[in-house]
Amino acid sequence: MSRRIRPFGFTLIELLVVISIIALLIGILLPALSRARETARCGVCKSNQKQIGYALNLYATEYKDFIPREGQPPQRGLYYYPWPRSFAPYLDRRFAKSPRDIDGRKYNDWDSYYRQYDWGDFKFFKDPSHPHDGHQIQYINNGLMMQEGNDGRLKDDGRHPTSSISEFIRPADSMYLTAFTDDVDSSVYTEAYERHGYPIDWWYDVWNIKHVNGPEENSNGIGSNVARISSSRHYRGNSGAGSGSNALFADSHVELRFRDSLKDERNWDDRTYNYWW
Repeated sequence: MSRRIRPFGFTLIELLVVISIIALLIGILLPALSRARETARCGVCKSNQKQIGYALNLYATEYKDFIPREGQPPQRGLYYYPWPRSFAPYLDRRFAKSPRDIDGRKYNDWDSYYRQYDWGDFKFFKDPSHPHDGHQIQYINNGLMMQEGNDGRLKDDGRHPTSSISEFIRPADSMYLTAFTDDVDSSVYTEAYERHGYPIDWWYDVWNIKHVNGPEENSNGIGSNVARISSSRHYRGNSGAGSGSNALFADSHVELRFRDSLKDERNWDDRTYNYWW
């Protein structure tokens, strides 16, 4: 009597069934693993923002409650210190609080001093969910100087110089920093890293309401009529991919906010409309 030989002790049908079950399990597990990886990245991002919030507190304590807002060269006697430059000394010993504080070297100004550093070396300015687009700083802060119009609606009223955090009406509700745009067309990168000799850290702030509530998808990020924030960097619970981004508030707490909240300019308003200048 002949005997049918079964390779490895399985029939072809049994092998196909096992392969199908394995493929089904992989299909079920891969999305869960992807969500787990994104949850981990979101946690690292939140930790980085908390460190920045820690530096924000220390800076305000040392400089009589003043904090950096929009970053650019000083104008009309007002100060516009970029936030990465201001907070870095509290986060990494390689940064000095004065251009003359390190190695006995002397620099003519802050800009020449900070050009010697590669901002990409400092991990606390990195969002692990940010695309690999070459940007060395991947967060953006609130440089808006808001004003209430006659119709009761908010409008931007210029670039905000350093301001006192004690003047914030509701610091726990005022966003200070969140995720930087995807910069899909590399317009910001080209302008900041290739064309200008300006220090890189000048570019990472919002100073126009459209930088908050403007279009994000496939937009030219260097323009003043499009968003410089990314409002859908991370997952949030079971709501799906890209549903929100972490945000650092003026009272130094960090939380994950939905897209609608991040795009609402009222959440970026420090509610101080009587400027001393």
